Amino acid sequence: MDNVTGAKSMLEHLIGLGHRRIATIAGPQSNVAGRDRLRGYRLALAKAGMACDEALVAYGDYTEESGYYAAQRLLPAEPTAIFAASDSMAVGAIKALTQAGRRVPEDVSVGGYDDAPAATLVTPQLTTVQQLVIDLGKTAAEKLISLLENHSAILRRSFCLPV
Repeated sequence: MDNVTGAKSMLEHLIGLGHRRIATIAGPQSNVAGRDRLRGYRLALAKAGMACDEALVAYGDYTEESGYYAAQRLLPAEPTAIFAASDSMAVGAIKALTQAGRRVPEDVSVGGYDDAPAATLVTPQLTTVQQLVIDLGKTAAEKLISLLENHSAILRRSFCLPV
């Protein structure tokens, strides 16, 4: 899946709503999806001519709990919107915002990523980037087959094995 484009699309949506102080709860930077979604966030801000304020960047580990604590760290920066790199973290952020007396979406808009079932369990329902699990599985299988085929071809060439 194109995590960069997905994150950019969510940011463009939030910018289109008029938000100018958009925070992010990024995923782990040891993870490709975490890095790509943060990159999409930064690219969308740059495209809109907005600076990336590091006070508006927090990190989580895709869990609801990490989203809750990350949102608490972001509150002093007074974001008008938060983009969470997973729906679970977005749900945690909504809980932290609600406990801090902030209304979602009236005071702070929250967007997530994955279109997980948790997105429909919060009130209001979470705006999220849809990621179809079946497409993820299909892409993973295609890449694995390609690697296996290329690996076999390399081995045949290396050892002069008959095709």
